[in-house]
Amino acid sequence: MELLGTSQAIFEELGVGGEVVFRVNDRRLAQGLGMALGGRDPERLLRVLDRREKLSPEAFGQELGEAGLDEGARARLFGLLDTVSAERSNRDALSRLREETASWGLGEEALAGLGSLERLFALGVESGLEASWRFDPLLARGLAYYTGTVFEAYDRRGELRALFGGGRYDRLIELFGGGPVPACGLAIGDLTVELLLRRAGLWPSSRTGPQAYVAVASPELRPRSLVLVRRLRRAGFSVEHDLMDRPLGRQMKEAARREARTVILLAPDELSRGDVILRNMQSGQQEAVPFASVEDRLPRPPAAPGEGVEGPAPGGG
Repeated sequence: MELLGTSQAIFEELGVGGEVVFRVNDRRLAQGLGMALGGRDPERLLRVLDRREKLSPEAFGQELGEAGLDEGARARLFGLLDTVSAERSNRDALSRLREETASWGLGEEALAGLGSLERLFALGVESGLEASWRFDPLLARGLAYYTGTVFEAYDRRGELRALFGGGRYDRLIELFGGGPVPACGLAIGDLTVELLLRRAGLWPSSRTGPQAYVAVASPELRPRSLVLVRRLRRAGFSVEHDLMDRPLGRQMKEAARREARTVILLAPDELSRGDVILRNMQSGQQEAVPFASVEDRLPRPPAAPGEGVEGPAPGGG
């Protein structure tokens, strides 16, 4: 629940919350459905299910057959999918699946997974998160360490591969020699998320350097520089500073290498007057400004997603 909410919050913060849908399932249920229909090797079956989006319907059916599902079993499985997907809500879909599979002999683990999903979707409805979730009874995530709830995020147009993926893995830490520790996590598809943001016209410009680099003319000014760095970051500015006690010339070269827009220099004479030096790294111009109001003289932080960024490429969506 927390991972799904966090994932949704990330997309909302990026400005594309309305363009993303989360497919949700429990790996125990996916495996149980396949095994109840004749699957012989659980792990092989889950790998086939994970490849569903990459295969044609004919190839998917063939691989299910190789995993142990005969033609009749495949027909029952596809019929179940059609029936469940026709329901108007996730909770109705779960109820319908429970009814349709009552005679299939689902194992205890599969029924536990189904019950877990019913509770998860009920919480989703109550918390207002469920509107962007879709129950997908065949979602499995191909990695063998998943043991429970799994989810993947997709763009609603269906043009991109998975954007996010994650779930629960209760025995992963044990594989590396640790004790039994329940765990969950997610992974971000950086390339697919970039493509989504570019399509929406929300990918930032190519400049990636910090807005400011704080330099000091002498080491004893380091405490004052740390106060300023902290203050500017709290105000929303991206700020970097020297961590290696380098001389001022090396600090300036580092600021240029990092493509900082502005260098804020703390020097003894200026600080004695309550000032710092602001140097524009593009024009080379510099001026003394009050230490107490540096924020007012820096360009403001980037606008919210959708403002002040590149538009979509020609021919984009």
